[in-house]
Amino acid sequence: MAKQTPILDKTFLCDTQIVANRVVVSSSVNAGNVMLPAAAGALKFIGVVSDEGADINRFAKLRLAGIAQCVSDGNALIAAGDYVQIGDATGRVRSTAALAFGGATTIGIIGIAINSVAATAGLLVDVVIMPFVHRP
Repeated sequence: MAKQTPILDKTFLCDTQIVANRVVVSSSVNAGNVMLPAAAGALKFIGVVSDEGADINRFAKLRLAGIAQCVSDGNALIAAGDYVQIGDATGRVRSTAALAFGGATTIGIIGIAINSVAATAGLLVDVVIMPFVHRP
């Protein structure tokens, strides 16, 4: 990622060993830990696992704010400027347009894509981390 400027990285203990560039949420089992999300659209986003991934002792450096590379789930095209959210239980991301929502509130957004990737699983998309609730 060219000219990346990390804003906030912090080390967390993971409930399991997690590979790089995956989105993690607050652990529902161990206070202070992080874990993979339970499903698409999961809430309690914490950050994105750095390029190294969790080590054998399950410690991982997470990007909490700034620009992070995330793995796409391949569900649909992610276009630059799209809001992205957790796409599946492996911590991959997808465009919010690829997931149906009820009501006028979109929840679980983790940030905005700053490059485009095709509808192919495993591609890296640069995301400005900006967790929020968006009302269209």
